[in-house]
Amino acid sequence: MPFSSRVAIVAALGVVVAGACTFLNPLDGYTDGDAGTPVDDAGTSLADTSASADASVTEDGASATCNLRKAPERAEGGAGGGTLTFVNALDSFEFSDPSDPAKANRTGLDLDGVCTCPGTRSCRPLKGAGICDYPDGVDNAAGEFFLSLFSVIGREANETAKIRRGEHGLVVRLRNYNGLPDDDEVEVAIFNSFGLDIPADAGLPDGAAPVPKFDGTDRWTIDSKSLLGGAAYVPNIVDARAYVRGGVVVGKVNNSIRIGPYIVPITAGVLTARLKKMGDSFGVDEGIVSGRSNARELLTALENVPNPLDKSKYLCGADAVFTNLRDRFCANLDVATDPTLDGKESPCDAASFSIRFTSSPAELGKVVDTGAPRKPCGESWVATCPQ
Repeated sequence: MPFSSRVAIVAALGVVVAGACTFLNPLDGYTDGDAGTPVDDAGTSLADTSASADASVTEDGASATCNLRKAPERAEGGAGGGTLTFVNALDSFEFSDPSDPAKANRTGLDLDGVCTCPGTRSCRPLKGAGICDYPDGVDNAAGEFFLSLFSVIGREANETAKIRRGEHGLVVRLRNYNGLPDDDEVEVAIFNSFGLDIPADAGLPDGAAPVPKFDGTDRWTIDSKSLLGGAAYVPNIVDARAYVRGGVVVGKVNNSIRIGPYIVPITAGVLTARLKKMGDSFGVDEGIVSGRSNARELLTALENVPNPLDKSKYLCGADAVFTNLRDRFCANLDVATDPTLDGKESPCDAASFSIRFTSSPAELGKVVDTGAPRKPCGESWVATCPQ
């Protein structure tokens, strides 16, 4: 790596470390009433009482003036029994807010049933006052963390750019759909992908890189680890009782999705996706995946990611870049991994997240098995948050 490039990366990482509280905690420097304010050790809002005097709090801790943002509910007695099946590949994967790319996404969902600030917090933070929700109780404490991380890597290296170059991918399949705005039972499956499935006889000029067309003809590889027993197209990330309400697909997500080298473990996750007709198939123009990501699982999974300063090393163990990332992520834990512990003052051991996506018609490609996962810090190494 040229010396000038190495200096630039060091400087960029230094900005992340030095400004971690501003980058990674949506509370710090809060003045505009948009993202929440800290709560004290009893879970009481530390916001200016004159500014929230009319925001009474109900017995369950939610603000009486806060309309918790939830996914559309299943239609009672809705039509089902459809036979349509279609496959989509993601063509964007964004942590930013659609109205302001410099800010974390605020279009997600409430996950824990409370509007933290002025309502009570969902769990007991490891340190400090805790994390406030975005408006309407939207939970996305990890949003600033991911957004700042990818801004340092660079726009050309972010996940949407890599997807559109066919380097990374994620595939969604919907089955048993009736094609109508309401369907009370469909199947939604997610497949991790390594990117485009390029046939040997693709006929590309020497040195030319294949680019997805996103027109329904692209085939995307499927990671065998997202299949039950590796069997072709039998998913292990699936909700057989998903549904469509008002043209929006709603499904549960409980497993790990992988986008490039980044593995995001998901507990009690929700996928919502507004369908749009595209020829004989459907795409998605407003997709959201919201959920809880357990700190230990997510941080341990970072060992698959090369250190940006030294590609021979990985983000794990005593690596300085990793420990800085670990500490910043752990400072943003705002929920319990187990949703049944919400509001019971159990320790916060997960961070909420909300990721936007769009997708287009595609085809399932060949199944790829990359073998056992890389364990550069040893088979027994597990990441933990500092106490």
